[in-house]
Amino acid sequence: MLLRILRDTLRPSKDEPDGAEAESARGEELFPDAPERSVVVIIYGPSRSNPFHGMSVLFQEELARRGLYCHAVEWGAAVWSNPQFANLIFDRKVRYCISWAGVGASIETTLAGKQENVWAASKTPLFKLMGDHPAYFLDLHRSPSSLFVNVYGFQEHRDFFTRNLSPKGYSAIVPLVHLDPLPPSDIDFEAKKQGKIYFLKNGNDPEALRRRWQARLPSKVAGALLALSEELLASLPVERSWTIEERVVRYFADLGIDVAGRTKFLSLYIAQLDDYMRRVKSAMIVQSLLDFPIEVHGEKWEHIDFSGRRATLVPYGDYTRSKELIREALAVLDMSPNTYSLPHERFVRCASRHTLCLTNHSEYLAREFAPLGQPLFDFTPDSIRATVGAALEDPHGHVEAGRRIGAEFKRRHSLDDLFDFFDMLAEQIGVQEGGDPMIQEFFSWPPQFV
Repeated sequence: MLLRILRDTLRPSKDEPDGAEAESARGEELFPDAPERSVVVIIYGPSRSNPFHGMSVLFQEELARRGLYCHAVEWGAAVWSNPQFANLIFDRKVRYCISWAGVGASIETTLAGKQENVWAASKTPLFKLMGDHPAYFLDLHRSPSSLFVNVYGFQEHRDFFTRNLSPKGYSAIVPLVHLDPLPPSDIDFEAKKQGKIYFLKNGNDPEALRRRWQARLPSKVAGALLALSEELLASLPVERSWTIEERVVRYFADLGIDVAGRTKFLSLYIAQLDDYMRRVKSAMIVQSLLDFPIEVHGEKWEHIDFSGRRATLVPYGDYTRSKELIREALAVLDMSPNTYSLPHERFVRCASRHTLCLTNHSEYLAREFAPLGQPLFDFTPDSIRATVGAALEDPHGHVEAGRRIGAEFKRRHSLDDLFDFFDMLAEQIGVQEGGDPMIQEFFSWPPQFV
């Protein structure tokens, strides 16, 4: 229904000619003085704790600092009905579009009597920021045009996309950048030593998911998921030595079935087991720390009883509020989404605010920041308790470790890196998808056979 509304919104009326000329003629233009390719469009959708909106505001501020215009819209908001949006695209004012999780990637319009994808038809690069494993929403990871770039936060997710989805578009890994940074002068480090340890995470009951498999799936499919979930759970302490995809392939190979490269088959199992393991890990963290003075901020923690325990539950989460919690915290607990190549965005946000993040092992953190005092736990109750206990016993040392890590992270990274990265991608794609750059008379471009 919504896609049809969007199509009607961007389609020229019957009284107007088809094509970009008609689109340009409709309504007063947004950013009328903006030069060509000087506008960045950001599309975000609603989510728990509102992180996409919060980061979009941060992006808008940075783009303005760089002298660019920004048009940020929420998926489904009334602003979509404004024809000025089409003007921006077809008047070649849009430099590129940033789409959280691929929302808005399928918008179509009618050109010369034919339905066309808006971004492909206008030759506007679309950067889809993908936070989850492709198995969850395969269609959102589809790239119908080489103007689309799936930008992943983790090597594991990008590799699955490249290996299994036969993409037309490109894929990339987003650079590590500052998110909501603060200078050390804006932080009271002495007060942080008396601060709290926060776990800013929504939960979910792993056993409820197992019951759902049994209730909704055929018995053999549910049985395979149950067997695999038990296998993954038993090997959790050494999880860094395998991936869920590998375990699924091996399980069915033992039954005589080759599912390697069978994207649809794999995605059902990977999405279910990935969700299950995230639930297991978040529940393990909280259950291990019920007798520690931590605060858990988030929803869906009904499966854990906090009554009479030192840990407390604040049953909501909010991105804007979390910025202040991170600033004042002794430390922040976190866990990566079944990934080990790079840190989760919570580590990035903590480092940007000179606060220590107590998180699980990753190759990057072990290599780059463990020498500066970065704690890394394994997914066992003893390891989790030891990590948090050490922070409570030595708040001074852990605050100073957060300060060192923040300073080093700032030395290496900034938000400029992200937009330099986007500009680089936009220019590369512009040359690949544009006309003849006329570099040499004997250089023929673009080729017609690829």
